[in-house]
Amino acid sequence: MTGVPRWSAFVGSKAALRELADSLREEEAPHGISVTTVYPAATATGLLGEVRSAWMTPPSARHRKNSPR
Repeated sequence: MTGVPRWSAFVGSKAALRELADSLREEEAPHGISVTTVYPAATATGLLGEVRSAWMTPPSARHRKNSPR
């Protein structure tokens, strides 16, 4: 897995929600409450197109593209 420039807030918030659900699952299990997380498949939006093109670009090329000239 590689990082994608300008996506740190998106991936960070997604990871935070997963960890929150994992913690809630452990905290509430003794009370008979279960916590389930759902990760839907990708949805065809402009956002997806941007991510796809970034993932298809090798990390070395992304670095050159986003470096100041």
